[in-house]
Amino acid sequence: MRGVSVPPTPALAASPDRVKSAEAAVAIRYERDLSGRHLPRRLPQGAARTVAGPGNVRRRKLHGGCDSPDKRWSGRSPAPVKPEYDAVGNRGDAVNRPNERMIRDPLYGYIRIPARLERVLDHELVQRLRRISQTSCASSVYPSMTGSRFIHSLGSMHLGQLAWDAIWRNSPVDLRHDFMRAVLNDVPLPPVTHPASEETRPADEVFASLMSDAVACLALLHDIGHPPYSHALEPFYKQYVTEEVFEPPLIDKFGDIKKHGGKQFHEVVGHALVEQVIEESEVDKPLRSLILRLNRKDRPGEEAPPWVIVLYKLVSGEIDVDRLDYLMRDAQHAGTEFGSIDYLRLLDSLTLYRASAAGTLEVHLGWKARGAAETLLVQRLQGYRWILFHPWVVASDLFLLRALQTMMHLESDRNVDDWIRRLYRKLRPNLDYVTVRQCSRQFGDALAAVEAEFSRTHKRLNAYVKLRGVLSVPQAGNGIRAAVDDSTVLQWLKDGTQLARQLLGAQLLNDTNGMTAARRLVAYHDVVVNRRKLFAFAWPAYEDYVRFAKLVVSDEVRRAVRDEWAYLGRRIANADTREKFSAFKAGLPSSPLRVKRVVLLNHLAEYAIKDNAEGFSADLNDRVGALEGYSDGFWEVVFRKFNALNKEDKSTQLSRHGRLKGLAASSPLARSLVGAEQERIKVFTFFVTVPQCNSGNAPDGGSLSSLSAAMCDKLKDVFGDLLLEHYRKALQDEFR
Repeated sequence: MRGVSVPPTPALAASPDRVKSAEAAVAIRYERDLSGRHLPRRLPQGAARTVAGPGNVRRRKLHGGCDSPDKRWSGRSPAPVKPEYDAVGNRGDAVNRPNERMIRDPLYGYIRIPARLERVLDHELVQRLRRISQTSCASSVYPSMTGSRFIHSLGSMHLGQLAWDAIWRNSPVDLRHDFMRAVLNDVPLPPVTHPASEETRPADEVFASLMSDAVACLALLHDIGHPPYSHALEPFYKQYVTEEVFEPPLIDKFGDIKKHGGKQFHEVVGHALVEQVIEESEVDKPLRSLILRLNRKDRPGEEAPPWVIVLYKLVSGEIDVDRLDYLMRDAQHAGTEFGSIDYLRLLDSLTLYRASAAGTLEVHLGWKARGAAETLLVQRLQGYRWILFHPWVVASDLFLLRALQTMMHLESDRNVDDWIRRLYRKLRPNLDYVTVRQCSRQFGDALAAVEAEFSRTHKRLNAYVKLRGVLSVPQAGNGIRAAVDDSTVLQWLKDGTQLARQLLGAQLLNDTNGMTAARRLVAYHDVVVNRRKLFAFAWPAYEDYVRFAKLVVSDEVRRAVRDEWAYLGRRIANADTREKFSAFKAGLPSSPLRVKRVVLLNHLAEYAIKDNAEGFSADLNDRVGALEGYSDGFWEVVFRKFNALNKEDKSTQLSRHGRLKGLAASSPLARSLVGAEQERIKVFTFFVTVPQCNSGNAPDGGSLSSLSAAMCDKLKDVFGDLLLEHYRKALQDEFR
């Protein structure tokens, strides 16, 4: 195989034809396994190495031919030697760093843990990510998708190191020095004393090593703020930023998410946790100063300098190490081909760029990486379409969220009996994964109090509700913050559903609201935990969705949208609001009268359903009702969207001959992805049936799969009017 050196077999190892010299005998070789990975072998210090990869074979001496890496450099300001990488992106000198931990990884072979970050990696909040699922409930469709946020964070850290090394290696000397001055003027760094070997290295080499560790730490901690089940439960935590979940100081800090510039909840929480981890991990002062400065990037009223934006874009940009890792890792776990991305070509082309003499420093991809960037965008669109937005995955994530909201409803709704509310309140564990606090009550005392109360007031309960079986599970997460993970939520869901089944079986729910909530909780649980087919998807094929759009988005609806735009345009007087409204209208490729019906349907749903899915579903249930033959069933609607290409993000600009050109402008393929995303299925509508809790029976899954035609007929007369009603209200709230 061209470009790949295969290690000799034991039988051929002593052959004089195969072994030409002692140097060749100890060189690093690579063997390619069936999955296409290149596996490095250990190399003795000072020996020659062969870097073999597709179309790239070259030989060099490690450490520039010296016995020690500290003797590589001579002179006052030498040009850095390009570090050698193997075919999976591992640095050639990594094998000669016995004090650094190496972690095996199925994607990259080995991941090197910088010595400065070992305590950060071992922090309880970082280790908690081992028990936070990367893809929420995607394992309901792809059983092998059981990856955690922890391994994704390690992979992002590894790619972050490669990205920074490439930037420093590819950038001209004058831009490197400008970057150093910008950092040192903003963050006065004390002398670097860790590790000790760096004291003898030149200043620019020490600086580059320090910045590499800073980018690695930023990537390692970028997902530390995720709640249990990651993105699936972010709306729950955002909704319940109250004393029921968080301590009062955090309520003031997280309560108004909008003031953080539209950032997601896990990002806002993550900024707070990064500071805790860095301080508690006793990171050396230079690295701590850099990380804390980078962590202040998005604080309100504080403008980030260009060098901070340069590093931050490596982790949170349109083409970043976070996205690269999860696309490849998710595709590998799902068993799909959507992770075939040439990440080495992308990262190796990164370089510092200054548009003019007075311009700010930026990071851009090289022109030769255009093909790899196009592949990344295409694979990302396919990955979202077939993995994360698979109807069953969307339903499982949604029903998990609705189950927790239902249990919170059962403990707070005044229409539910007081003793039931108190019982569900006792079941709820500590969900605060940010604050370290002691138990507010001893579980044994709570259990004794509950049993004493119900043995007095509801004697029938003891016959039907095995109270001790429901409440004997210790409250996970009642001691330390890092104990709040996926298992905490899953156990809470199981306990709450078990209690709901017993209350329904004992006929102890006298009010309609409580009975309806308990039945729905059982249905949600059975779909999420037991994977029972209790729901039907309204449009299982894309053609069904297009057909439904033609029924709903009539000419009357088109004219109504046009008139609403004209009405708002006349009423808006503020210049900033008018500019915002113009950008809003530009979101459609053409006017409401000429745009495709499926595109207009997605546009209406984005504002009518995206932030109000629960209210829209409630109105739909009131107006449509259940399908014939399923009187206990109900509707659930949710909107799912992602941006195929952010044209405004400068990280998608490619540099060629000293000029920049956007990927959307230079690639017809990239432009086509925007249109493909606009026409994708974004409105997910489910009809959910309720099992009989006293018998355990449920409708047959095969009969549910044939309901799509009946669902569309039931929805077509109401869905369009309901969309317009919620759309008008959302626009008035947005642009008044």
